[in-house]
Amino acid sequence: MVRTTTATENKNINWEIPVLIRYNINNYIGVGAGIQANINVYSEQNQTITVDTYEGDKGNSLISSTTNSNTIKNNFTDVKAGLLFDLTAGFARIGPSLGARYVINFEQNFNYFQVYGIWKF
Repeated sequence: MVRTTTATENKNINWEIPVLIRYNINNYIGVGAGIQANINVYSEQNQTITVDTYEGDKGNSLISSTTNSNTIKNNFTDVKAGLLFDLTAGFARIGPSLGARYVINFEQNFNYFQVYGIWKF
């Protein structure tokens, strides 16, 4: 009897850089629109494969075990860009605010919402 176990770990660093124009409707609500770049700065994939060989059909006695590891590292592999629409609620000029942003990417099936909190000084 042979049991194979595969474990994969992914590590990613993405930078999202927005450039937008914001308009404060009043002292508590602001809206904005602009463009946003999503840059995959660093990605690493670690994969470990363990093969355990057992004696007999029941798997009671371990005969041998081998482990192989593989690591793939990449830098600056992907850049996505898109339009963004922004809405903030809170203090418009100084203090805390909560915001929501919808990003419409130029690639298919990669649109998403962002929710954030900020403090303006």
